Amino acid sequence: MRSLRPNERLGVREEDANRGTRHFGLAIGDARLAAVLRIEKCLLVLRYLALAGAFIGAWQGNVTLSPLAWPLLTTVVVVQAVFVHYVLHTKRHALFFSPLGFALHFAAITLTVLFTGAEESVFATLYPVMIIAYCIYSRDFRGTYPVALLCAGTFTASFAVHAIATGSAPKAESILLNLGYMLVCGLLMDTLGRRLADAEAEANSRARALASSEATLRTILDSTPGPILVYDEDEFITEANDGACEFFGVPREKLVGRRFRGLLFDDGTLAQKLANLRSRGLYRGEELLVTDDGVERNVDLRIRSFIRDDRRFNAVILHDITEQKDVQEAARFSALKLAEINLELQRVNELRAAFFSTVSQRLRSPLTAILGFTDLLLSEELGELNARQRQTVQSCRRSVLRAFALVDNASSEERTAPAGNDEKKTESPLSATRR
Repeated sequence: MRSLRPNERLGVREEDANRGTRHFGLAIGDARLAAVLRIEKCLLVLRYLALAGAFIGAWQGNVTLSPLAWPLLTTVVVVQAVFVHYVLHTKRHALFFSPLGFALHFAAITLTVLFTGAEESVFATLYPVMIIAYCIYSRDFRGTYPVALLCAGTFTASFAVHAIATGSAPKAESILLNLGYMLVCGLLMDTLGRRLADAEAEANSRARALASSEATLRTILDSTPGPILVYDEDEFITEANDGACEFFGVPREKLVGRRFRGLLFDDGTLAQKLANLRSRGLYRGEELLVTDDGVERNVDLRIRSFIRDDRRFNAVILHDITEQKDVQEAARFSALKLAEINLELQRVNELRAAFFSTVSQRLRSPLTAILGFTDLLLSEELGELNARQRQTVQSCRRSVLRAFALVDNASSEERTAPAGNDEKKTESPLSATRR
């Protein structure tokens, strides 16, 4: 959603406001300018029609004016028409709000009233219209009552001049009635204008406060490192901070307006999760996001609903846990591999134990027999031995005992003591011999 400038929130175009401020200290809003342009265009057409009707009436003898009135009124109409055409052509609309524009309107009304009967002129009602129009053209309503006094004074001067020129006595009833209209209209418009000015000033103050709060909120959002999204009740994204733009790798203009559901991977439970969010107004869980370039990211979602302008919105805070998930997946894979390695080591140990048990059993029997025969020979139960024979037999017996020692040392590592270590172990002839 594009952020509006303060003037745009108030309905003021920057170029028009700047132009008005630059020329006459007036900030011209869109609504005020559009109303003034419509009025000026209508008045332009009415002037041409009135001038044409006056000439036709004079030609038919229905309108009688003094010889001086025709050139003066025609000049005023032509000058005003040229002025309006010039402003519309050059688009210098601020001139309509200038003292020159006010002077042209005021001169036209004054001359028309003066040459059409002064206090008896039907055009005297244009003075109250002039007072009302001043409130439309000007934002400074404090000048409304002085304008009413100016109209009343000019009207008084016009019927005085008319009375002197024609030698007729002015009608006090018409004069007082018109003056009363002007002064009451000026008082009412001044009071109403002041109230409107106060209301407008309050609205401007609130708009500035709102703009300031929005700017503060925007600064806070953009300063937050994590991605933050806001989407409406139709699931269309209405706001995104800089972190979200960086996270998805797209500018804010392309992210705003997209559907939030389209960013999530639907495993068949997404619709139910969003329905629960609408009913509870709160959701937290892990989801899988798919970016425009097809990259999948695991995120921890925190969604909370809020109401703004009688509409439901949802604020989404995303925390990227892709690296954490990758670490967890690597740890799980490592644990599986470690379990496989442990099983393989256990199997190797069992084979090793079985091998040493078999070797020990196969070697003990012949070694025991050899040791027994050497003992019989040394005990001379099979006959007497000379010194050389006894030395040879003893050497053989020592070799057998060394073989027994090697077998015992090799198999001792395999003789673990699991639960209730076997008390009855096979006693080697070496141990028996040592005893």
